[in-house]
Amino acid sequence: MKRIVSLAFVLVLLSTIVSFIVPGFLRLQIAYASPYIDISVDTAYNMITNGSYPDLVVLDVRTKGEYDSGHIYGAVLIPHTELRARIEELAGHENHEIIVYCRTGVRSAIGSEILDSHNFTKVYNMLGGILSWQSAGYPVRIPEEGDALFWVHWWFWAIIAIGFVAAAGAVYFLRKRKQTMPPSEDTPI
Repeated sequence: MKRIVSLAFVLVLLSTIVSFIVPGFLRLQIAYASPYIDISVDTAYNMITNGSYPDLVVLDVRTKGEYDSGHIYGAVLIPHTELRARIEELAGHENHEIIVYCRTGVRSAIGSEILDSHNFTKVYNMLGGILSWQSAGYPVRIPEEGDALFWVHWWFWAIIAIGFVAAAGAVYFLRKRKQTMPPSEDTPI
C-alpha cells in the first residue's frame, strides 16, 4: 500500500513539474522564433519582376540621403529609426509580401523584426542589401534633373536661399536706416 501511495505521489509530482517546465520551454522557443525570412537578392529580384505578387511592397529602411543616392524601383522609404512611429503607413499590407532592404542587411533585419512585432505575416529580409543588389547587376533608380522629385528639392532649397537673402537684406537696410536717421528729441544721446 505504501508503494502505491509513494508511486502515485511521485507521478503527481513529476506531472506537476513537467506541466510547468514544458510550457516554459515552448514559450521560450516562440519568443525567439523569427517569422521573417532571409532571401537573396536574386530571390528578391524574381519576386519583384515575375508578377506573382501584385501587392508586393519593397521597403527601404535606409536614410533619405541614401535613398536619394539610388534605390530599388518602386521602393517605399521609411527609415528603420522611424518605422515604429510610421507603421500605420503600411496598414493594409499586414498579409502581403514585404521585402525589406537597407545598405548591407543589418538595418533591414531590424526593420523585419519591427514588422514581425506588429503582426506582418510575409516579411522578407533581403540579405546583403542594396550593395549586393547592385553587385548582382540589378537596376537602381537614381533621381535625375528631369524628375519631379529633383525639382521639388531644388525649389525647396531655392526658396530657403531667397528667404535668407531677403532676411539679410532687411537687416542691412534697417541698420543703414538707423545710422542715417538723425536722433530724435526722445532718443538719449
